[in-house]
Amino acid sequence: MSIARILDRADAASQSYSAARAMPVVERRLVAKQAIGGASITDIATTRGVSRKFVYEQKAKAEKAIDIAFDDKRKSDDEVLFHVPVTKALLRQIILALLLRCHSSFRGAILFLSDVFGLTISIGTIHNVVAGAIQVARRVNADVTLEKVDVGCHDEIYQAHKPVLVGVDSASTYCYLLEAAEHCDEDTWGYHLLKAGEAGLALRYVVADQGKAQRAGLRVAFPQVPCYADCFHLLRDVGQVARYYDNRLKSAVTERERLENKMLKILVKGEKKASTLSRVVGLARIKEQDLRQLATDLATLFTWLKDDILAPAGMTHEDRLDLYDYVILQLTQLETRRGKVSALRKKLAGAKADVLGFVRVIEAKLDDAAIALDVARPVLADMTAMLGLALDDQKRYECEARLRAVLRHRFHDVMAAVQEIIATTPRASSIAENLNSILRGYFFLRRQVGGGYLDLLRFYLNHRVLRRSDRLERVGKTPRELLTGQAHEHWLTLLGFERRQYAT
Repeated sequence: MSIARILDRADAASQSYSAARAMPVVERRLVAKQAIGGASITDIATTRGVSRKFVYEQKAKAEKAIDIAFDDKRKSDDEVLFHVPVTKALLRQIILALLLRCHSSFRGAILFLSDVFGLTISIGTIHNVVAGAIQVARRVNADVTLEKVDVGCHDEIYQAHKPVLVGVDSASTYCYLLEAAEHCDEDTWGYHLLKAGEAGLALRYVVADQGKAQRAGLRVAFPQVPCYADCFHLLRDVGQVARYYDNRLKSAVTERERLENKMLKILVKGEKKASTLSRVVGLARIKEQDLRQLATDLATLFTWLKDDILAPAGMTHEDRLDLYDYVILQLTQLETRRGKVSALRKKLAGAKADVLGFVRVIEAKLDDAAIALDVARPVLADMTAMLGLALDDQKRYECEARLRAVLRHRFHDVMAAVQEIIATTPRASSIAENLNSILRGYFFLRRQVGGGYLDLLRFYLNHRVLRRSDRLERVGKTPRELLTGQAHEHWLTLLGFERRQYAT
C-alpha cells in the first residue's frame, strides 16, 4: 500500500472521528433508530460521514435501552432499595431540611413525620430542634469575617409591620446583615452596621434605594462610604408615570371616538344638539392631543434614561450628566398642572448626585485597566461606547472596525476585560431585592421572625449551594465559599450532624 493511500485513509479516519465527536445527541438517536430499523450500516456511515464502528456503537446503546425497558426482572415498587436507621439525629436533620430546604411550617413538619413515619411529635419538639440549631448557627455566622465584602446592597423588608434590615454582598450574594428591628430609623441601621463593622465589614460603597433611614445609618457607621442610588427603582418610577399617562391617552381616544360617533348620529337625524356636542368633541380632541404629546415625551425621556443615561455601557459620566439635566429640564416644562410629573421631576433631581455613581466606579476601573493592559485610556472609552450601542446599529460596526485596527489581535482580550468591568459593577440593589423575595417564602409561614430564627435563616442562605445563576462562577458554590474563596462542609454537617450516604 502506498504512503499516499495510507495518509488518505488516516485523513478520512480523522474526519470521521471529528464528525462523530461533534454529532449532537438528537442526530445520534436518529443514527441508532436507523441502525436498529434495518438500514445498511455502511449507508448510514457514509451519509453521516462517520465510521461503521460508531454506527454499531449507537445501535448497541439503543438495543441495550430496549432490553432494559422490557426487562421483567426490574425492581417492583415494594422491593426494598436500602435501609435507613432512624435515629433522633436523623429526625432532627429531616425537621431542619423540611423547614429550611422545603419552606415547611412547624405544623407541616409534624404532619410529614406523621404521614410518612407514623410518628407523633409536638410543636415544642420542633421548637427545641430549631433552638438547638440556632445556637450552632450563631457561632458559625460569627466565625465568618467580612473583610472581603466590597460592595454592599441594603434594603429593608417588612414582616407583620416590623422591619427586617438586609445587607448583601453584591459579588458573592453573602448576607452579612439580617436583623429584625422595632423601628427602621437612623439609630437602628447605624447600630447594626457598627456591629457588622466589628466583624470586619469595610465597604467600598453601598447601593440602595432612596430610603432616608438606611442612608443616615450608613453615614453614622461608615462616614466615608458613599451610598449610590438604585437605578432599578428610579427607572421603575419613571416607567410607572409614563404608563399612567399612556393609559390616560388610551382612555381619551376612546372617549373622543364615542363622542364623535354620537355626534355623527345626531347629524344624520338632523337634531339641534349637534352644535353643543361639537364643542364637547372639540375639547375631547384637544385633550387627546395634549395627552398624546405628553405620553410621547415621557416615553422618549424614559428611553433616554434606560438606554443611555443609566445604561451599564455607553456615554461618559459628563455626557450622562448633561443629558440627565436636559431630562429634568424637559420634565419641568411638562409638569404644569400634572402632579405625577412634578413628583417625578423632584425625585430625579434629588437622585442626581448618587444615581450615576456606578459610572464613576466603572471609569475608575477603566483607568486601572488601561495601565494593566497597556492600552490608551481613550481606546477603552471607545470600547465602552461601542458596547453601549445596539447590535443592529451601523455605528457599532464602524466603531468596532476602528478599534480592531488599533488593537489588532488584542481586540477580544481588551473587550472581554471591559465587559467584565461593566458586569461586575452593580447599578442596583437587585441582590438584596432577590434575597427579600426568598425571605418572603419563609416569612409568610411565621408571624414573628425574632428569637434567633433570622440567625438560622441567614446561616442556611449563606451555606446553601447555588444551583443556577446568571453568573456562571456562582453555580455550584455557596455564598460563603464565593466570599471567602474556601470550601466548607455541608450545612447540616456544620450544624453538628453526621451525614451518611444510604442509597447505593
